[in-house]
Amino acid sequence: MKRGPTYRIFHALVAICVVALSGFARAATTETLRVEATTPKSEYRIGDQIEYTVTVEWQAPVELVRVEPSMALGVFEILQSPEVSRKRIGRGWQRETTRYLLSTFETGEYVIPEFTIIYRDTDGSEKRVPTPPVKIVVQSVAPVRPDDTGIREAKPPVLPPYRLSAWQWAAIGAAVFFAGLVAAALIVRALRKRRGEAAPAVPPRPIEDVAREDLARIAQSDLLERGLIKEYFDAVSDVIRQYLGRRYGFIGIATTTSELIEALREPLSNDGRLALVSEFSEEADLAKFAKWRPDRAVCEHFLQTAYRVIEETTPKAEPAKTES
Repeated sequence: MKRGPTYRIFHALVAICVVALSGFARAATTETLRVEATTPKSEYRIGDQIEYTVTVEWQAPVELVRVEPSMALGVFEILQSPEVSRKRIGRGWQRETTRYLLSTFETGEYVIPEFTIIYRDTDGSEKRVPTPPVKIVVQSVAPVRPDDTGIREAKPPVLPPYRLSAWQWAAIGAAVFFAGLVAAALIVRALRKRRGEAAPAVPPRPIEDVAREDLARIAQSDLLERGLIKEYFDAVSDVIRQYLGRRYGFIGIATTTSELIEALREPLSNDGRLALVSEFSEEADLAKFAKWRPDRAVCEHFLQTAYRVIEETTPKAEPAKTES
């Protein structure tokens, strides 16, 4: 059957719409909450940075609590902490945009795992809604032909004819001479060290001391004088998250508050230290993600709470045993 030009134009428009809508997904949830998940394009190469954007719009009295990444990212990994921006868009509506940088080293067609939107509904109850699925295709670095096995034969190196000048020979000789002097000095040093006692190894600095020094630098900074409250809370929170991660064996700087509490639930379950960390993290989230402007006394109390977290989680030295 012969196809006319109208038929071909129609199918071309359909193909353009499919390509344009790939990498974009929208979930209509309620009349007062909208969720979108997007990527700039649908095709990537291995190792490319994939900008994955989650946009949440809500209308009061609904309130967004946070966006939680998936705990099972599969072939994907998050490269760095997300960028979060929030603004009012009119008539009681607000919009928060969270940008993640993902990457993968596996080829194929994938759906980015669902992130979780946690919000407080009109009746005050906390609810969850997943992001819509976003499909992408990850290809190898170079296009692969159907008959290409990916194996190439080694080719011998091709060296152009070249002759060294007199000054180049002199430079090479000087370099060899100085290399000989360095080698002789190292040999003499090794022999002297062997005759004497080996220098004692310098033990690594305790992580609690490093964290306290970082907090001291923040306290001496001018963040509060310049009104940078969010940056102040963010800096103090990052010090504690990194300290707790090094103390208990996880990447603390890249975790959300709920992930942090879950990771500490086992090592801190038998006392009040878990509640202390939870209270500290919730106060940090209020300053970073809500429009809360605490005064200087609250800021200084937050810093003292950080010192207290370090003090409570530092292992206590056992008293020396006395011989009877």
